[in-house]
Amino acid sequence: MLELYNLGFAETNLKNMIDSNPEIIELEEIEIVRKIEYLKHVGCTEVQIKNILIGNPWYFSRILTDVMAMIQKLKDLKFEAIHLMIDSHPFLLNIDCFEIDDFIERKQEEGYEIDDILDMIDENPMVITE
Repeated sequence: MLELYNLGFAETNLKNMIDSNPEIIELEEIEIVRKIEYLKHVGCTEVQIKNILIGNPWYFSRILTDVMAMIQKLKDLKFEAIHLMIDSHPFLLNIDCFEIDDFIERKQEEGYEIDDILDMIDENPMVITE
């Protein structure tokens, strides 16, 4: 939890995050650091990281390799400003690769072209979960 304090979270924000996801307390410091460092690796600023973690404290319950695979999937689909997508839609970090694939397949079956589908995702990444 020291790393979260180092980021400058207000006590109320930390309390709300822990109330929402009590698993945060049980995490080892190295796991918290790895997940924060990965967000930095994706291009997120400290302000964005704070926004993301406040908005989606369940990110700490995700397996990091699953998140990394999902981010790679977005990169493979040619999305570039992934850090902005995550900042705007923190719950994007809870999505798995298969959900992206399923969404694309479903929309193609409905007759949409891949460029139109990618535009849908770009406009609102959470459309994947609908």
